[in-house]
Amino acid sequence: MTDQNSTPPTTPARPAALIQAETWIGLFLRFGVLFCGLVIAGGVCLSFFRGANQDLSRRIGEVLSGKLIDDMSIPTTPGQFSDGLSALDSDIVIAAGLLCLILLPVLRVAFTVILFLMERDAIYVVLTTIVLTVLLFGLCFGKAL
Repeated sequence: MTDQNSTPPTTPARPAALIQAETWIGLFLRFGVLFCGLVIAGGVCLSFFRGANQDLSRRIGEVLSGKLIDDMSIPTTPGQFSDGLSALDSDIVIAAGLLCLILLPVLRVAFTVILFLMERDAIYVVLTTIVLTVLLFGLCFGKAL
């Protein structure tokens, strides 16, 4: 039989600063994804408007078939990237949105390292730092471990 007067085990209270930091990270991710989606959608709209001399159904068909994506000019240097953004090149605007979307989880892991440092949890700091290193290595060198 169970004792009716026993209290359930309690977990230690988490500091308010950690709860607030986790809330901020959640908001950052939500609004970050929304921002990236808007940038990508803006690039797609620019692509349609820049190709105004073609009929709309053909442009939609190119997007749906992937042909438009195959013809994208992807920047390979920061100079090309900034020049394309300042010229509102639709391909580079879409690439900027995708780059931001790729960086969001990396930033999330970086923020998590900070949270574990605040909690003074050495094991998770080491593990999360390893994950962050692998992510950054993959982004910088195009390879995974």
